[in-house]
Amino acid sequence: RHRRPLAAAAAAAPPRGSVCAVRALGGQQHEDGTARSLVIFVPGVVLATFVATLALTVYFSVTLWGGSPCGMWVCDISVYAAYPENGMEAVIFRVGFSLMAVQLLALLWGRMTMTANLHTVPVFVLALISMLVMAFVPCYASPVHFYGALLTFVFLGVGEVMDNRADTVSSSTLVYARYGIVAATSGSFGIWFCAQMFLGLDWPILEFVAAFLAFSYFLTWTYQLASAGEEDPRPKTRASHQLLGTGGAP
Repeated sequence: RHRRPLAAAAAAAPPRGSVCAVRALGGQQHEDGTARSLVIFVPGVVLATFVATLALTVYFSVTLWGGSPCGMWVCDISVYAAYPENGMEAVIFRVGFSLMAVQLLALLWGRMTMTANLHTVPVFVLALISMLVMAFVPCYASPVHFYGALLTFVFLGVGEVMDNRADTVSSSTLVYARYGIVAATSGSFGIWFCAQMFLGLDWPILEFVAAFLAFSYFLTWTYQLASAGEEDPRPKTRASHQLLGTGGAP
C-alpha cells in the first residue's frame, strides 16, 4: 500500500489552539459536557452528603446511647461515629464517607478534564484515602483513626492551595476567597487540635466548622464555571494553556 507522507499526516492534524485541539483536551466532545455537569453539580451534592451523614450519625449515636456519648452538649465527630460501639451510627458514617469519596473522585475527574491540572491529583487521592481510613477505623480501636483525620485535612489543604495557585484566570476576589477558606479551615482545625492535645480544652464545634469549610472549597469550582458563561466555559490553568498552545503565565 502507498504510505501517507509524514508531511501530509502533519498537515491533517489539527493546529494547536484550534477548536479541535480544545476538544482534544477533554478526550472526546461528550466528555466536556459530562465534566462541566460534574463540576457544576457535584460540589453541592458532596456538601449535602456530608451534612446528612453527620446529622444522621449524631442522631443515631445520641439515640442509641441514651444521651450525649461524651457527656457534653456537643462531642467530637469521632465520638459520635464510634459510640455505641458497632452501632448504626458507625454504619451510616462509613457509608456516607464512602459515598463522598466516590463523588469527590468523579468531581476530581471533571475538574482535571477541564483544566489538565494533573499535579494535584495525587494529593487529593491521598486525602480521600486518609478520609476512608478515618471513617473505617473507629477512634477506640486505634490511633490510626486520628492520623487519618489529620492527614485528610493536611492533604485537602495542600491540594486546594495547589489548585488555586495553578488557576491563572480566576478573579483576584475568587483567588483570595479560596485562600480564605483554606486559612479558616486550617485555623479552625489547628485551634481545636492544639487546644485538645496541649491544653486539655474540648472545643469540638471547631472541628465541625473545619470539616464543613474543607469540603465547601469545591463550591468555588461550581461558581467559577457557572459564572464563566458560554464565552469561556473552561477554567484554564497553566497546564491547559500549554496544551492548547495559547501561552499563559509561566
